[in-house]
Amino acid sequence: SDHYTFHMPIFSDMHPCIPRLYVMPWKHDMKNRKLILKHQALAKIPHDFTEESLFWSKRERLCHGQDRKCLEDQMNHLTPGTILQLPLSSHMSKHRSLVLTRWARARS
Repeated sequence: SDHYTFHMPIFSDMHPCIPRLYVMPWKHDMKNRKLILKHQALAKIPHDFTEESLFWSKRERLCHGQDRKCLEDQMNHLTPGTILQLPLSSHMSKHRSLVLTRWARARS
């Protein structure tokens, strides 16, 4: 039987490049709604009012994303040396200190 479990969505810190609100186009497709909901249930994608958007108020949804074990495996391969190997021409080079700070927090 179906049971309803409620959880609070988890969002990232605010970031200027993240849109204020983004709802996936397939959630607005009313013509194919029944088929979409059937496939959504088969894929075990949560469907309720808290799961409507990927982004909210310049924050990215972090729950129901990539598997936690997979993320931890990726984090184990990161070291300050590999993080600092960004070329100076990279648009991400200005975020090095933030990346290093978050890496250190994740390790502690």
